[in-house]
Amino acid sequence: MIANARCIAAALALSAPLATPAVAATWSDTFLGYRYGTQFHEPNNTRDVRKHVLQFTHASGYATGQNFVNLDILQSDRNDPISGGDSGATEFYLTYRRQLGVPLPNTATAQELFNTCAAHGGTGWDHSALVRALEIMANFEIGQQAA
Repeated sequence: MIANARCIAAALALSAPLATPAVAATWSDTFLGYRYGTQFHEPNNTRDVRKHVLQFTHASGYATGQNFVNLDILQSDRNDPISGGDSGATEFYLTYRRQLGVPLPNTATAQELFNTCAAHGGTGWDHSALVRALEIMANFEIGQQAA
């Protein structure tokens, strides 16, 4: 059990930097929780398993996006033994997500080219048809002599 407590302490220490506010964060929220249950079930195990669950969650937002991290550490009793041992198993579940909300300046231009293709029957054309869209919009075919 002492080794598992050290493992949990190490996980919290490693995740501590994630709790610090991001540069230019406009909002931030961090949660540390503990749950205990006595009726967990594992595959191929008919016995009730008691588990201690430690949860760390952090979310923050800034000018160009958001961060989210969640770490769950589950410590089982002897009814869910570690492989090859008689003490309870320890499980870690980590989720991290970073979302960027940055403008894509040429998106409108690309959409206009695709719309030109579609207007001229090119809904089935591949991306090389974008050159054809530029030709249509300029009323000039590449390879043609300029007037």
